[in-house]
Amino acid sequence: MYGSYSNCKRFALVIQFLVLEVSDLVFDWDFYAEVSKSERFKGDAISWAILAFAIWGTILFISEFVCLIISVCDGKPSEAGDVVNCLTTWTEDIPQMIMAVYIAVLVQEPITGWVQYTKAVLAILESAIRCIIIIARCCGCSDDDDDERCCPNFADTVNFIGYLIIAICAIVVLVIFAA
Repeated sequence: MYGSYSNCKRFALVIQFLVLEVSDLVFDWDFYAEVSKSERFKGDAISWAILAFAIWGTILFISEFVCLIISVCDGKPSEAGDVVNCLTTWTEDIPQMIMAVYIAVLVQEPITGWVQYTKAVLAILESAIRCIIIIARCCGCSDDDDDERCCPNFADTVNFIGYLIIAICAIVVLVIFAA
């Protein structure tokens, strides 16, 4: 069932990637810019950490994009893309959300205005979409499918847990700012 991509799936994958990942990348850099110019965190270790993760996120973004293009051109899913996505989730997205929670706990108000709200909402939205995709892929498989993309897939399982952690951190940020 999932052995090859239809044109519709290819288009949806590219659009989803562009909307979610480009938005995430822009907000990662905007988050760094806002934190680094705030009086409380200017030149602080947290500011440098956010910069490091923004750079790392950019490198991973390029890697994910290359994997997506290869996958779309080949017409079949890429396990390399799953691995890079897993790497992005656990080594960039989760640490950045933990830093966002840390900053929210410290200052109890958004130092970056709408950027922190938007980043948190985007994280929840992206996590929900990606979890739904994983669940749909698993539920769309039958016992007759011999496709390796059917569940259980280790990368999907690890990513699913990561997306839940990201969503929880984002909700914590929103709750702190709403209080």
